[in-house]
Amino acid sequence: MSIINKLNEAMTTQERLQRESEVRKSIRMSTNKPKNNRSSPISIIAILFTLTLIIGEVKCIIKMIDCNWEPIGKSEIIYTVGTFTGLGCIIGYIDIKDK
Repeated sequence: MSIINKLNEAMTTQERLQRESEVRKSIRMSTNKPKNNRSSPISIIAILFTLTLIIGEVKCIIKMIDCNWEPIGKSEIIYTVGTFTGLGCIIGYIDIKDK
């Protein structure tokens, strides 16, 4: 084989490798398309659940502040414990009356 034939073979091999790498890049780019910007129902439910818990905690804190602290009773204790332990997410929705 002459040197020119060897150079032509090398060029074609190099071009083939370059084309293959371009095809691989285009395949990678086409598979990494961004997802739709629509929210899934599960994420909406999770957000609503989290907001419900936060609102319950805030209600518990407000009820703890508004309690009559003169004779410390069960409502003051329950609201205070709920506020500092995270149980206020649930306790905030419960009305506890002292006698």
